[in-house]
Parts: sequence; structure tokens; C-alpha cells
Amino acid sequence: SKATVSVLNCRSRLFCRLLSTMHVVSLVSLGTDYRMIQLEEGQEAVVGRASDLAASNRFESGKISGRHCRFFVKDGKVSVEDLSKNGTFIDNANVSETHAGTRTRELAEGMNVVLTNPKKVTEKSLIVGFLVKYNQDYIDMKAKEAEAASQPADTLAPCAPPAPPAGASAPAKKKFEELDADKDEDDADDADEESDSEQSDYSASNASEAASPPAAMTGAPVPAAAHNHAFSGSLDGLKACGLIPGTTNMNSFCGRGNTLLYSASRWGHLDMVKYIVETLQASVGQPNKSNKSTPLHGAAYGGHAAIVEYLMQAGASVKPMNKFGENPLSNAASPADGVPSANKDACVRLIESASAVEPGAKKAKK
Repeated sequence: SKATVSVLNCRSRLFCRLLSTMHVVSLVSLGTDYRMIQLEEGQEAVVGRASDLAASNRFESGKISGRHCRFFVKDGKVSVEDLSKNGTFIDNANVSETHAGTRTRELAEGMNVVLTNPKKVTEKSLIVGFLVKYNQDYIDMKAKEAEAASQPADTLAPCAPPAPPAGASAPAKKKFEELDADKDEDDADDADEESDSEQSDYSASNASEAASPPAAMTGAPVPAAAHNHAFSGSLDGLKACGLIPGTTNMNSFCGRGNTLLYSASRWGHLDMVKYIVETLQASVGQPNKSNKSTPLHGAAYGGHAAIVEYLMQAGASVKPMNKFGENPLSNAASPADGVPSANKDACVRLIESASAVEPGAKKAKK
């Protein structure tokens, strides 16, 4: 996707529609002019006082240069390049002076990057700088991708539709033959699958809280490769799996106990969520196996307001409680590492508006 910088001005109560991709790092301003810049892989942001810079990256300070420094993300790491005459400082040391031959330095979690000289500017209202905060969700996602890539090839591929159920019609069998389906399933996933009855009832207490419990689905379990695509956000990869509603149980679980829709919702893949709901016909209210959280729980906790809105429009209830006694509103209201508070506020407002018209919905635990 095109590189875009999503900037959230935390003084404002406005909230934006989330990007479908995941940011790598947040740069949180240190001074009283509080703002946050989020960067994804391949993005950059030039910060300074030049009038032609984007308003979100421009500071009205005579203590910094017009184009003072450039932040950029490459291979999951953020670096800063000093473009100024006065210096860019990390831990009170000038980047250009401490790194001989280069004006660039890779940044670690928790570093303070200060544009105003810390020896000359000490008053907080005059400080221009940023605290580096890596997105833990992004780090976890990349670790999962690396883990999946390191597994034997026969664990993840070929990714093809499962075998037709017993008694399938001749045309259905022919379709599977044409698709050259691989009928072997991942052993780890097989060991973790629940029966159809276990998947559909999701406990008596949760059923009583749901507006409409998800319907039972039959068919072969979703293969491991498809679950990996849902986690990492590869929509093309998921489509290549050739999953067919009615022959594949879209509500089945991966080895971690999550459904396709839960993984896509939790990690912010809006286009994939729409595909899983509209094309694969997965139940929007099906909870995962591990803690009975629904896709709406996952989207709310991750601060993915666009997905929260879509799931509710698709019929997801705001009432179900997971095994920790939390409903989606509780998850939206609770802090999550790397998730901006403005994103969480957006989810809270959406769910509260739905709670007002859905009888029996409970308030968030503050």
C-alpha cells in the first residue's frame, strides 16, 4: 500500500478511521504540544518548522531547523537522520557527533530523540522531541510470521480445499478433482479441533448473553496455512487456499484456539474480515476456543474501530462475555500496548452507541 503517515493529535477528541495495515512505531512528543506520529514499514516523516511541511510534522519553534530530521522505517526498525545545523540529540548526545561519518542512527524502544539542544532548552514547553514506542502487536505478528516460515513446508502447504464430504454429488466431487485438493490436514490443528457441538454452543452462560448465538457449521477444519494467512494479513494467500463454505467449517480453530475471523479482527485486517464474513460466510459471533472472546472482543482490544463498526453492522452482539468476565466494551476501554488511546476511544464510542439500542448490554469496566 502507499506509504501514509497517520498522525493523531491527542488534544483533539476527533478520531480517525484506522489504516488497514499495522504501524511499526509510534513517536510520542515530549513537550507540551502533545502529538503522536505512527509509521508503517517503508514510511518516513520529516519534522521541522518549514511552512511547506505537513501541519502534523511542523513545530512553531525557532530553536529547530526548517527540516530538522527525518524518521524512517526499514525492516521493522525506525531510524533518525539528522538534517539540521544545530543537531539532533539522543540521550543528550548529538547524533552527528557521536556517529562518525554518518548522521543516521537506528532507534531502540524507549529512546528520547530531542530536536532542541538539551543544554540550552530545559523548559518543557519549549522542548521539541519524541519518545520511541514500538508496537508490540507488530513485533508479535512478525515473530509469528518467522515461526510459520521456519516450519516444514508440508505443514503450511499445499493450501487447498479439503476433501468433499461423504455423499457429495458428482459435480461437487468433480470440482474438488479440478482443484487438485490436498486431503492431508495439519496434525497439530487436528489435535486441537473441537466437535461441532462444542464450537456452536460456546457455553450456556455466553449463549444467554448473545443476541443470536452463531449457527453450527459442518465440514472439514480450516487448514493451518489459512489460519497463518488470517494472522499475517495475506488476503491473496487466504483466497489461494480455496476454502468453500459448506465444505469447510469456517468456525473451526487453529492450534492457538482462534477462528479465522478472530485472528483477522484482532490484528486489524479489515479487507480480510469482510472476505471471511461475506464470501466465506463465517459467523460474526463465534468465540475462540482459548478464552471465549468473539471477533468483536479482539477488534475492540486492538483498537481497530473500522472493524468494530463493520462487525456490529454485520450483526455482532456487544453483549457476550469471555471467560474473564469481559465484554467487547470492557476490552475497548482497557489499555493495550502500542495502541493509541484515540483508537481505543473510537471503539468505545462505537460500542457504547450500539449498547444504547441493544437491550441487556453491559457498561464497560473502567
